[in-house]
Order: sequence, then C-alpha cells, then structure tokens
Amino acid sequence: MTPAPLNFAKFAFEPTVEAFIFTKGSIEPPVPAPSEINKSSVGVLQIRAKSIKRSDKIKKIILKTSSKSVNFKDGITQIDLYLDANKDARAEGEELLATVVPSEASNILDIVFDQPLFFGIDEEKTLLLVAKFNIPKEEMAQISIQKSKVKLDSGDDPYGLPIKSKEFSYKCEEGDLTCMEDGDDIGCAVTALEETESSRYMIFAALAFFCSLALAVRRFLLK
Repeated sequence: MTPAPLNFAKFAFEPTVEAFIFTKGSIEPPVPAPSEINKSSVGVLQIRAKSIKRSDKIKKIILKTSSKSVNFKDGITQIDLYLDANKDARAEGEELLATVVPSEASNILDIVFDQPLFFGIDEEKTLLLVAKFNIPKEEMAQISIQKSKVKLDSGDDPYGLPIKSKEFSYKCEEGDLTCMEDGDDIGCAVTALEETESSRYMIFAALAFFCSLALAVRRFLLK
C-alpha cells in the first residue's frame, strides 16, 4: 500500500527568527491489515524537524496515547525512533536513534536520547516513530505529541505541535477474510437434517463446496 501524502505544517510560512519546527512529515504511514498489525514493527508517525537560524538539540520527546487508545506496555510494547534519511516513512536500513520498552502500563512514555539529537543552523531532519503492538481485538492504538512535550536544549517550545498518528485498529469487519489470523476457524459447520438420503447428500456437498471456496479466497487474499 502506498503511503498517503500530507501537508507539512499548520502554518503558512516558516518563522523568520530563531525557532525550531517539529511537525508531521510529508508521508503518513499506512495502517496494516488487522491480521498483520501485531506481527512486526509498524511505522506510526513521520516527523519533520528543523532548527532555524541557530543550532539546537532535542533532549527528550514525550509521547501520549489518546483517550480511546491502549496504553504503553499493555498494547504498545516498544517504541523505536529512526532517522528517516530517505524520507519514505520506512525504517529498513535507517539509523536507530532511540529505543524505549515500557516497564509499566501508562498513557505517557518518554524518549530520552543517550546523546541529545543535534541540529546545525537551518538543518532539517526527518524522523520516524515505529511501534511494536500487542493490541487486543476490537481495540486500537494512537500516539500523539502534545505542545511543550519536545524538550530542546534552547528551552524553547517548537512550532507545529500538537501532532498525532492515525488510529491503528485491530477491528475486524464481518466477512473480511484478510482479518483472520493463521489457525482461525473459517466457521463452516454441517448440521444434520431430517431429510431424505439424497437431500442430505446435496446439502453436505453444497456446504463442503462453499467452505472450500472460502478457504481458497482467504489464501489468495493473504498472499
């Protein structure tokens, strides 16, 4: 699935004085199919960061889950922050800047760098927030960065906040075979009916045919 482009920031022009921009990047990572969402790391938020007319450093980023989201640790088991040098919202081959594994359930999580992330004068970086999920069925995860929750060496508040990710849901629509995980029962059953021998045979054959067809469609969609 090709990620959808977004507008960079909520302001029309960059500041003309010393400032720091921290806002959404140009690509919003796609939401995986429910059957895949808990299986591997998922890009959740691309970030555009720029220091204007001065150098600066990011010392800490404080994440928060939305009110309807699962918490860190409960459904969000790990957060990684990458330098997205290719600006394609993909972590493969990119530099890992920080990893946080939540030790307790909370709606707040701090990303603290071993060494503050340095920005030269007018330097821009694209960052990518990546999560590992363990979302229960019918639940969802959503991560935000609120105002004043990016801590800079200069002590200033960045322009462009708050920002938030899409909703990453583990919710299955009825009849969506791509939502099923390996080992899930397709749900077909044969019920005994008091009919003639030939009628029972025809009913059994029809049910067996539709079960086989459903399994074939599922395998095709999951390729």
